Amino acid sequence: MLRIVQSNETEALIEVLASRLPRGPFHETTIIVPNRAKERFVETSLARHRKVLANVRFARLETWLSRCWETSLAKSGTPQRILGTRELEVRLLEVLSRDALRAPPLEVTNSDDLDPVRRFLGPDAGDRRAQDKRIAELAARLSQVFTEYTFSRPSWICAWMRGEDAEPEVSPLERWQRALYRQARACVSEGVPAISVAEMLELPRVWEAAEPVIVFGLSYVAEAFQRALGRLAQHTEVDVYAVNPCREFWADAETPRESRRRLRRTKPGLVTSLTATTFVADENALLQAWGRPGREHVAVLDELSGFAAEDAFVNRSEGVTEAPLLQRVQAGILERCPTPAGGRDASIVLLPCPSVRREVECVKQLIWGFVAAHANGPSPLRFSEIAVLVQAQSRDLYLPHIESVFGESTLDAAHHIPWSAQDLQLGARSRVAEAVLRLLRVLRTSPTRRELLGLASHALVHSGFEGADPR
Repeated sequence: MLRIVQSNETEALIEVLASRLPRGPFHETTIIVPNRAKERFVETSLARHRKVLANVRFARLETWLSRCWETSLAKSGTPQRILGTRELEVRLLEVLSRDALRAPPLEVTNSDDLDPVRRFLGPDAGDRRAQDKRIAELAARLSQVFTEYTFSRPSWICAWMRGEDAEPEVSPLERWQRALYRQARACVSEGVPAISVAEMLELPRVWEAAEPVIVFGLSYVAEAFQRALGRLAQHTEVDVYAVNPCREFWADAETPRESRRRLRRTKPGLVTSLTATTFVADENALLQAWGRPGREHVAVLDELSGFAAEDAFVNRSEGVTEAPLLQRVQAGILERCPTPAGGRDASIVLLPCPSVRREVECVKQLIWGFVAAHANGPSPLRFSEIAVLVQAQSRDLYLPHIESVFGESTLDAAHHIPWSAQDLQLGARSRVAEAVLRLLRVLRTSPTRRELLGLASHALVHSGFEGADPR
């Protein structure tokens, strides 16, 4: 059974979840969240509402599904496991390192679908070390691409494993990718056989160990996991608390580019003045421009629930005579209408910056401005109540600048900003944890020279030896 609650605010979803969460310390509940930051938010919010929070487990969707599938197949006597990105990368390294692919295409008697790969590796055929580097980079990149195919295009992977084409019109790009993927999958691995998520969904007995679960705060999931949630709901209770910015039906809120593509497909030869940046006058431009991933996710949830989702939407600008710009923008998105007219204010500020460091410096100045403005009020603003959001893809780019800028003193020692990073691995949050993890890795496995040097050169290790040179 699938139950869905939708809201434009995470806080409203928390209130509904807190009122329906089973009471009592002996009832175990599993809540699936997208990341560590969301987990901490849900955990602290539920504890605040319930006073006592016990026997609640948090998990990530992919990890929880993998454990459920592997347990079910083990019980049925046909053990299988999910092929991970790292294992796929190792298999690709094995395939790409073969002499048949290292040789230039002209030296191969019978041309095949992998000629583009040979042409890519061919320029470094005379330099073994340079070719090895190119092979390693290609394997790392392709392992990520193939994993994305598994999640977002599961039908492609299933067709490739059957020896079929994924698209009616086969391109050379698909030919060499399919051939390389099939060869990587054919590599012999030790232990339990590994298959992809796409193939796992096709197996008949993967839901025997399914348990009731709550899915909270996922704004977008790939197609394979959308299908998995639908099939999971056929075997157990699944409660989904989804963030939906718009309470109206907005599956048809196309971007201008999508509108042009649809017109060309439905009315060939029609000349239209619709350009790639033209927006409909009575439509919300933000939903059109940036809402496609969320729109597709909400459309799938509506389809799975039969358009019977429960609404918990909140309009903060309703009844307010002079709402701030941020609330007016949110209200326009919520009601699927253009942003209501009104003046500009500081609730939305755009800062054009020439570099990442300057961007972080401007954010620091804004934070100190917010804190100073509320310093003498009845409820002073705390640093712990301010969040700085960074895209996951840009985290490694921004984190060193945040550490440097937030920790430095502009006027005196009191002007640094205390901060902590969420959703980071343990070793990235603490130098002590980083040293311990390196030590455990050396003790647990046969360490490489690089791992030994990494442990010996760690600041907390060599500082304990007098006269040690960290270089």
